[in-house]
Amino acid sequence: MEAPVVVIVCAPPRSGTSCIAAILAKLGIPMGVRGAERIKGRTTGYCEDPILRRIGESSMDVWTWKWRNTYTQRVELFRQWLLARRQQSPEAKTLGGKFPRICTMVPEMAEAIPNLRAIAIDRPASDSASSNNASWRLRLPMQFMVRVLRRVAAKRDADLLAYGVPTLRLKFTDIMTQPTETVDGIIAFLHLTPTVQQRQAAIDHIDPSLNHHTKLP
Repeated sequence: MEAPVVVIVCAPPRSGTSCIAAILAKLGIPMGVRGAERIKGRTTGYCEDPILRRIGESSMDVWTWKWRNTYTQRVELFRQWLLARRQQSPEAKTLGGKFPRICTMVPEMAEAIPNLRAIAIDRPASDSASSNNASWRLRLPMQFMVRVLRRVAAKRDADLLAYGVPTLRLKFTDIMTQPTETVDGIIAFLHLTPTVQQRQAAIDHIDPSLNHHTKLP
């Protein structure tokens, strides 16, 4: 059986990953989310594959930058994740996943997952940090968060380049202000053939009113 294309939404926390993950789901890509109501009912903070969440949380504390397991163990975790997802959606030609912390694990994913693709979102670290403190109970010093988020993005960018992962780069401001172009760019990047209804649902999902921390043009 031919290996499916696997697209990972690859960005630090509070960068718009939930929005893009929900768009992928509305375009017909299985995202490993249990409960379609999480895609239909919420725009932010959801659309996370629970297995990827466990991998991310068990592997790294993103704020202290401490690994909790070995590189080899992480590669095996991603291999097992892909096996489980293929069993869950055996007919799917494209699979997707999202959990922000795994954007620090591009080398592991590149080794474990054939046909890996990435959608990398760029948002100013200061805006992501502000969104984090407004949304989470855990509030950390702004300068500290900005420094960590920049480090995460820099590692992601270097690893995507070093491992030759085909990547669609999106700016957060463009997502918010150009929803049609954003969705059509994703469709072209992944060679999708959504229905007219799926494409429109993906476009309609983008809600600029939810952005409170990034100045839009």
